[in-house]
Amino acid sequence: MKIQNIYKLFKEHPFVSTDTRNIKSNSLFFALKGENFDGNIFAQTAIASGAKFAIVDDPSFQVSNKHILVPNVLACLQELAAHHRKQLDIPIIGGETLNKRPYSLAEYISTRAIDMVRADVSWSGGITGTMKTAHLCESFGMQCEIHTAIFHPLELGNLHVCAAIKNCEYFELLVPTHLFNVGLTEDIQIENGMAKLPDKPGLGIDLDWDFIDNNTFKEF
Repeated sequence: MKIQNIYKLFKEHPFVSTDTRNIKSNSLFFALKGENFDGNIFAQTAIASGAKFAIVDDPSFQVSNKHILVPNVLACLQELAAHHRKQLDIPIIGGETLNKRPYSLAEYISTRAIDMVRADVSWSGGITGTMKTAHLCESFGMQCEIHTAIFHPLELGNLHVCAAIKNCEYFELLVPTHLFNVGLTEDIQIENGMAKLPDKPGLGIDLDWDFIDNNTFKEF
């Protein structure tokens, strides 16, 4: 089935499910496969649980007109996402909470399912992981806008990443800052709307170990 036809079904049933434990009524179930599972096996369960159609790539599981056979379910889902994005006239940013980074993110970028990427040191594997994400985006001519990590010891890492890459325009910092600057001996300096990079060794601002020790309630 052509992607235009699957997109028509998606517009009529605009929910995507990939897990039969969380089936939405009238959704499209995509039978994804992995190293240790085969979603085709659960296609009929998905239909019985309320899915309107099941997208499969194993002919032996195409047992009714509600089971739609495609060459590759994952590729079909990616193509559907890219096709849907093309129908919108606003840029889409995302990817900060994507599982199995950086491999899944590379698929998102290469298929243009999103227009720019979000990353930060708390979600993307620390400073090294965030730098890898930014460089991956750069190789595709894509922005990697750094997502707030909320608390300032993590934001300090984000700030250094922002300063080290050229495909990020904004440094996101929650305000009022006194609610989020816990754990540092001094504030991240903001002057005229611009974050100032500290020039001391390491990340530039020391952790407030007295505060941390006094507020530790359990050690593992």
